[in-house]
Amino acid sequence: MATLLVIAASASLFVAASAEAASSPEQQQLVSAYAPILMLREQTGPCKTTEEQYKPPTTVRTVLGNPRVRLIHYAGGKDVTVTYGPTAAEVAGLGDDYYLDLPGDPLDVQCPKEGSYATDFQRLRATNKAPAITYAHIATEPGYTGIVVQYFFFYYFNQFNDLHEGDWEGMQIAFDADTPAEALAQGPSQVALFQHAGGERADWDDTKVQKDGNIRSCSRPPGRTPPSTTTRSTSRTGRTDRESAATTPPIR
Repeated sequence: MATLLVIAASASLFVAASAEAASSPEQQQLVSAYAPILMLREQTGPCKTTEEQYKPPTTVRTVLGNPRVRLIHYAGGKDVTVTYGPTAAEVAGLGDDYYLDLPGDPLDVQCPKEGSYATDFQRLRATNKAPAITYAHIATEPGYTGIVVQYFFFYYFNQFNDLHEGDWEGMQIAFDADTPAEALAQGPSQVALFQHAGGERADWDDTKVQKDGNIRSCSRPPGRTPPSTTTRSTSRTGRTDRESAATTPPIR
């Protein structure tokens, strides 16, 4: 059986810099009340691609503000370096002719060779620059009632068929309520898990959704989790047979 690391990352509500007001206590309470627990394959070596090389889901500051990361502008058929260590403010609003370039080469620089993505991420972890982070966002849509709490998980690199730098996975919980306070009182109506081109949605009262106060979202390495596995990740027990060996206390 695979050994798993259980991560209960602290979920915090992140408000855009342009927002007029900070998050309210009710918003933060709602986000915290349903913060997910992730179950990841334990890593026994940084180069084993069958395990989670880029755990835990972490802060975007592993990229933004990293002096080894370049902001590139593709113009006139050429890549032009704009700056090193770009900030969120410098990236916000740019078109699709801009991109971030992390150090390393997914094809020519392989772990354990110095400069591979896996060794770079291990260095970030060793220097406490890659803590366990869950990003949260409370969203509404014009013309529709209700609110959703979205949780996003950022991975430094995606090691699968489609190798790419940076990877977002996520989930959301829907409420038939108009305010966070009402959502806390009424409880959720639906839950959805998603990654890459797959995902699943279920009613909150579906028998495969456990009712212990948290959704246990089980994940294999980023990009490896098919929709069928996602289905089991919201089972009543919150784990599959392969995942039943998880005994490590959560990292919070």
